[in-house]
Amino acid sequence: MSTVTETIAETINDVIAKLQTVTDEESIKEIVTSAWLKLKAGINSDSTFVRKVRAPLRKAIVENFPTTESAKPGYYQTEAGKNKNSRWEHLGLWYATTNENRWNVVGDEARAQYYSNLPPLPQTKQIEPVDQAEQTEQTEQAEQVEQVELVDQAELTTIKLEDMTLNQLEFDVETQQVLADALVHSGMSLADFIKQACKVYAKTLEGKAKQYEDDLTTVSTEELVNVSQEVAGKEIRNKYFTHPKRAEELTKRAIAAIQQHNTNATEKTQRWCITQTAVQALTGSRPKTVGEILARFKTMVDDHNQKYELKPYDNRKGNDRKIEHEINLITLVPNGLS
Repeated sequence: MSTVTETIAETINDVIAKLQTVTDEESIKEIVTSAWLKLKAGINSDSTFVRKVRAPLRKAIVENFPTTESAKPGYYQTEAGKNKNSRWEHLGLWYATTNENRWNVVGDEARAQYYSNLPPLPQTKQIEPVDQAEQTEQTEQAEQVEQVELVDQAELTTIKLEDMTLNQLEFDVETQQVLADALVHSGMSLADFIKQACKVYAKTLEGKAKQYEDDLTTVSTEELVNVSQEVAGKEIRNKYFTHPKRAEELTKRAIAAIQQHNTNATEKTQRWCITQTAVQALTGSRPKTVGEILARFKTMVDDHNQKYELKPYDNRKGNDRKIEHEINLITLVPNGLS
């Protein structure tokens, strides 16, 4: 399932791709406004919509359809904005606006009339929160003709961590309550809590990244299998307990152990078909994880099973026989395979 951010990016890319194929205003209007309404339906906060949808959409339009000094199909002429010269901008910018009333202003004559009815811009630019400014016709005029560098400036506006509130983090109600309770118990400010949380999470990711670089082929099977032991009534886990590569390494060793056992066996009834269930019983890994790993070794597994004419049904050997009782992974494959 795509995240909201991924959906926004995919929709904007789709808009740009479609705009590349049309130049008439009606088509441009349909493409931009349809995507606009689709994205708006999934975001409740106006300020979030302006930041995550409007700004990147307008930026993408400007980057793909730069302003020109001469007429061009799919563009409209404007002189709006303080200290702005006459220029031609892509019509996508005309409709990528939170002032949806302006969507009804179609055509050069209608736009000329629209501009003539706007009050003049103030001499000193007023700094207002972007969601408030979007609600006024006057600021909408300035916003419509701003170049992408002004959009970038808005996106790069620094928000001091010390000034943030829980509401600004935009968590769901349940998560926000959990965080509020955690803050009370911690005795920390929200800013310090966020810093500490980032620090802990960063170390976790760094540790995971280092684990992925580890070569488990040098680790004994005994260490990989016996990752948890009870000592004096207390469970002790070794460093491989949560290792991201442990399941894959054990699966490879389990395949090798079953192959070796089957080669040494003299009767078909003594052999075991290599299956997800069989490997899971030997390794203790999760069935789904084992299944995903086995899929990568499908050819090798199929070849071995076919060699001895083994099928999953052959593993039904009665309640008194289990693969983990007949195949000792630690004994057959004590070390890595490479």
